Amino acid sequence: MKNLWRKNTVKAFAMGLALAASVAMPLHAEAAEEQANAEQSAENPANTQGVYSFVSDYDYGMLCPYKPVGVISASQLYGDDRKGDVLIFENEEYNIKHAWVVLVDAFDDKAVPDFNQINEKDAETYLEKLMHSSGYEGISLINITKDNRAVFGITAKEVEIDTDGDGVMDTKAVAETQEAVAFFRTSKGKRIAMHLIDNPVLRKESVSAFQFGASTLRDIDSQALKKAAAEEVKQQEKK
Repeated sequence: MKNLWRKNTVKAFAMGLALAASVAMPLHAEAAEEQANAEQSAENPANTQGVYSFVSDYDYGMLCPYKPVGVISASQLYGDDRKGDVLIFENEEYNIKHAWVVLVDAFDDKAVPDFNQINEKDAETYLEKLMHSSGYEGISLINITKDNRAVFGITAKEVEIDTDGDGVMDTKAVAETQEAVAFFRTSKGKRIAMHLIDNPVLRKESVSAFQFGASTLRDIDSQALKKAAAEEVKQQEKK
């Protein structure tokens, strides 16, 4: 399948093509050891070492390269109708510099095809429409695990705008920042969209860690895990 990347932005092309062409999990070197145990660790976050295991009240778990400095509700950033979490890794007061946004129920199930079942022709048609309608610099369908595929894209630095509503793009707007985006379904059908915030510019290592995190996201029973963790603490206190 061809990768869809705008030819007029060499930097985004190089980053995007290298990442999107990777099969399974494109990881930075430091995460290579974690890859082999990612699935087991994400299903049982309490047993993970070397990375931070995040457990969400929205019944998903995932691995992070290190513990976030804070976690806020996605509704605080995107509005009350959005469900999910914002994992903040770096900030300057109220300015978020580096974060992962994880949205659940993020897209219409009927409007978005099954990425694991779609054929190549239909996938290319879908990606082309999505790229032109949503302002991506580049977009591809990639494997985030051997059994699950996701749409991965980088938002455009320059966006064409129709200022007078005549259907003709007549000017360009320059975005202050770019984001990496991935959306996919979990094994239990959760509709996940992840956004990488990395200001002022997207860094290659941040994108690799972001994709690694997406590859480890699993459905969990968060209340059961918290109950088990609390029970373990009680048992430790009795010793």
